Amino acid sequence: MKKVLLMIMVSLFIIQPLVSCSSNEHEEALLGTWGYTDGNDALVLYCFRKDDSGNYNAIAMVTVGGRYSQTEFEEFSATSDEIVFRQKDGTETTTYYRIDGEWLYLDEEDDDVRYHKLPDEYDNMVGFEYQ
Repeated sequence: MKKVLLMIMVSLFIIQPLVSCSSNEHEEALLGTWGYTDGNDALVLYCFRKDDSGNYNAIAMVTVGGRYSQTEFEEFSATSDEIVFRQKDGTETTTYYRIDGEWLYLDEEDDDVRYHKLPDEYDNMVGFEYQ
């Protein structure tokens, strides 16, 4: 576990010039981050912010081999045991839950809503942390 956390910290340091969760020119307050690596050289980092107007947003930054894509979410909520994202276009909602120490996600697109265990490579997820 220490090795995984070190890898994530080193990855964050290396990609910091490309992907930043720091406050921007609008002085958004960074509330926290949550992320995971997928075991295939990808890093997903969620940044939670509150802007000057009091609006909250979450931005997902996915890096693979030095390239990254960014998705902004209209709605999110997060605790140490539950994280919910809804994309701005309203097409997708993703909910992660930590139950008995294990992260699961809720698939709302299935006819019968059910929990799914994240693939084993996601076991090194880092929990939500308030800044």
